[in-house]
Formats: sequence, structure tokens, C-alpha cells
Amino acid sequence: MTAAPGGPASAGANAPVLLGAAANPRFNIVYSGFTSAGQIGVFTYDETGRTSFVGTAAGTGAAPCWCTISADGRSLFVANTATDSIGVFSLADPLHPVQIQELPLGGPRGTPDGTGTNVFEIALDPTGRFLFAVTQATDPSFPQGNQLHTLQVARDGTLSEPIAPVIFATTDVPANAHPQGVEVVLLREGRSGNGDDRNTDRGHRNRGNDDRDSGRGHRQ
Repeated sequence: MTAAPGGPASAGANAPVLLGAAANPRFNIVYSGFTSAGQIGVFTYDETGRTSFVGTAAGTGAAPCWCTISADGRSLFVANTATDSIGVFSLADPLHPVQIQELPLGGPRGTPDGTGTNVFEIALDPTGRFLFAVTQATDPSFPQGNQLHTLQVARDGTLSEPIAPVIFATTDVPANAHPQGVEVVLLREGRSGNGDDRNTDRGHRNRGNDDRDSGRGHRQ
């Protein structure tokens, strides 16, 4: 790997802390969390990789970090670490994201204001119907903060959390551990004897009896 010409692209002399990035699948645009400013940064790049800073979009969540984008390029999802919430931005105008929702994550919280849990990385399943988020406990005395959330994505990109999160047992994730990564994979599963192959989005520790056409998360 070598640095592309024209970089790095700066957001200014006093640029905020930048964490996480996601590329628009339809346009040469990259979005990033401006964590210390509570904003989303927007960058463009050309065919040579030369990158330019376009501007910022305001969000209501604190410490936006990890980003992911729907396959159709219409919705941007952002993990707001400090508020343990997911921000949803419309990309109807791809260069000017507009927040349409902030969803606080469910599950046990160490304190009433939710400071006992922090959301970290997020990932969409290949069908685009489910978003998975991993949270970590901020205090080893509250291991219940280590969780895996399954969020349902509506047609307009907004989110809901219809089931309770999976709470990692301390036998699997020690109380002083900090789970941060999440990835969703697509497995092809064949049924012997009838030649019928179905694509199934499989999960780790997700509940349900019918595996077909369901989004499942996988933790690292």
C-alpha cells in the first residue's frame, strides 16, 4: 500500500478526533465519525484516490465513532459510543447527510443514564434487514454491559430493537474484557437429497427456531 496523491485530507487546523469510516457504494464519498465534535465528516475522492474534505453533518448522539451504509446508499448508520445509541442519517443528498433518528439501545445499563454501557462497532447483514451492534461494559463490576444487539431496519432506514440483546456470559467474555468487533457473514446451506440451496444469514447467539431468511450476528 502506498499513500494516494493529495492526502491527507484535513478537516481544518483544529480537526476533531476521527474514528471509523464507511464508503458510499454509489458515489466517491467517504463518511467518518468526528467523535469529539458529535458530527459526521464527509469526504470525496477522485479516480486517483485524491481526497477532499466537504463538510460536516450534525448529530444528536455523543461520540459518533463507527459507521456503516446500506447497500443502496440511502442510509448511514452511526454508533454513538458515549450515549450508547445508533444514529440514522438519510443520504438522499449524499454530500449532506441528515439525521432522521437516534435510537437508544436496550438491555441492562449500569446507571440510569446508561453510562455503564458503550456501543462500539456495528454491521449490517447481507440482506440489509438487520443491523448488529456490540456493546461493552465500562466497569468490570457490571459485566452485563457486554451485549450483542439485533436491530431491525425498516424500509425508510429507521431502526427498532424488537428483541432483548444477548448478554455475554462471563464464562465466554470475562468481566474485564471489552468486546469491540462485530462481523456478519453469509453462509450457503444446502439441503441434502433435493438439490435445494438457500442463502441464510446466520448468527451467533441469536434466538429463534427458523433459520431461513433471518439476519444473524457474529461476535469476535
